[in-house]
Parts: sequence; structure tokens; C-alpha cells
Amino acid sequence: MSTTSSTSLGADFSYEAVTNRWLDTINNGENTVEQESAIVDALTAAQVEAFEEMLPEGCYWQIEEGSLLYTRQDIDAVDRKDLEHYLARSAEIVSERLPEIEPRALAEFEAKALAENS
Repeated sequence: MSTTSSTSLGADFSYEAVTNRWLDTINNGENTVEQESAIVDALTAAQVEAFEEMLPEGCYWQIEEGSLLYTRQDIDAVDRKDLEHYLARSAEIVSERLPEIEPRALAEFEAKALAENS
């Protein structure tokens, strides 16, 4: 049976920091606060997914806690600079997908709003 442990990654890896960076990226006054929130949620989820794809197997980014959850004993193989690179690279990957993610998030938001109002 494997033991699960976690380690704090610091403020740059927190939900608040990541979502604020995405909000700064998309905040151009074209969308309502609710629409921006839906877009930021979609971008953040995509970034977590991209980040985790770079991690060794058995490692997960717990963005809400700003920590790395792992079951591997050789977690020392992941250097802090690697994690910072993964954070930057995952943001780049998602930025490249912004033209795809933003309209999908808005469509899902609108569909949910319609369903709630009917």
C-alpha cells in the first residue's frame, strides 16, 4: 500500500494566484463578471490538466491548497525549478488554446443560465 503525502508549492501555485493571472489575461471589458468567472474556471482547469501531464506518475497538483499530492517515494526527482517551468509551460499551453476554450466556456455558461431560467 502506498502512502500519500503532500508538499506546499507556494503562493504562485495557489488557486487565487492562478485564477488572478487568467483574469488579468481575459479581462477586457467584453464579458460580464459571471462570464469571466466561467472562462477563468475553464482556463484554470485546463492549466491543472496540462501541469499534471508534466508531473511524474502518482503526482497531482492540488491547486485549492497550492500543494503537490504524491504517492511516489522518489518525489525528490521533481526539482523546484522543474515545477516552476511546468507552471509557466502549462500556462503557455492553455494560452495557445484560449481561442478554443473561451467560446466553449461561454457556450456552457449560457446553456447553464438558460436551463436555470426555464
